[in-house]
Amino acid sequence: MTRHRRRWFSRSPWLIAFVASVALVTLGLVVAVTNHALRARSLYAAAVPRPGASSPDLSPSPSTSGTASPSASPKRTGAVPPPPVPVPPGTVPPVGAYVRPGSVGYLGPLSALTVYPHGGAKPAGTTWETYGLQIDGDLTLDHVWVKGSIYWKGSGTLTITNSIIDGRDAWYVVYSAGAAKRMVIKNSTLRWDTRAAGAFPAGYDVAPIWQRGDPVMDIEHNDISGLPQGLNPTAHSIVDGNWIHGLVQNGGSNGPMHMDGIFSQGGSNILIQRNYVEVPATADVTGAIFLQDLDQTDSGVRVWGNFIKGGPYFNLRNETSLNLDVRNNTFGDDHNARNTPPGTIGAWVNNVRVDGSSVPQP
Repeated sequence: MTRHRRRWFSRSPWLIAFVASVALVTLGLVVAVTNHALRARSLYAAAVPRPGASSPDLSPSPSTSGTASPSASPKRTGAVPPPPVPVPPGTVPPVGAYVRPGSVGYLGPLSALTVYPHGGAKPAGTTWETYGLQIDGDLTLDHVWVKGSIYWKGSGTLTITNSIIDGRDAWYVVYSAGAAKRMVIKNSTLRWDTRAAGAFPAGYDVAPIWQRGDPVMDIEHNDISGLPQGLNPTAHSIVDGNWIHGLVQNGGSNGPMHMDGIFSQGGSNILIQRNYVEVPATADVTGAIFLQDLDQTDSGVRVWGNFIKGGPYFNLRNETSLNLDVRNNTFGDDHNARNTPPGTIGAWVNNVRVDGSSVPQP
């Protein structure tokens, strides 16, 4: 059975048969497109590139449409906010311990980065394809500036640290296309490169880091922006100290995407802490944090010490996480949280607004 949206294309029997019969042509997979907060699997539709001799160039043509996204080079003014103070594992961060805008991502000099422009120089063991930098095995990238999307086919671990990744070649920034086990991305900037590729292509309801299966994700201290979603953590993932902002509305003929800052589509034992999540307070946003598994309930999810703001009604929305642990978060506006059965709240402790007033338990 399909587990949920991001895993559809890895478990579809008819798709496997189709691949076998068309080995020499480009195969289109599908990506979530929906115009409702409840993302129905039947609405999964849009072409996804798959490597092959005849793979088409799916990079969007340059556009002058006004889509908010960071520019190709980091721009900072004034003093950089201090980095987050380390917190021992298992310790709830205090109120206000979340990262600040501009304090995470790649903050070093650009001259310290090895630049890999699309179609040019490349790391050992990789190739440039029309859909991005293809990595066939496991790899560690440190202090690099990849001017193109990353298409990873490894089965172990991909590690990216102290780097800039500019998505521009398809519909993702980093895509795990194989049977991966783990993705580690820290102290890096991930964004859509509007200068090179124009506006993010319409109809793709995805996050910059996307995956075919369920690799464990360790995503810490990154600057993430430029797509309809921020992060989609899987089971046993750590999402710690990221600045998630600048979501874009790229709805096509099916209507607007329902954007989310952090959207867990299923998985237990997820830690979401010390992030600064700011998304629009508009009707096309579900919430800054949204927990929804379309197949089953989950448990062991902790939401600790974050700044969360966005959505027309609720900053935090839980539908399927049991005994959700919510502590020491700061709600950035006057919106509350919502819990819908079968989801339950196990702990609601010291969640406040920016003025220090308490946020009621849903």
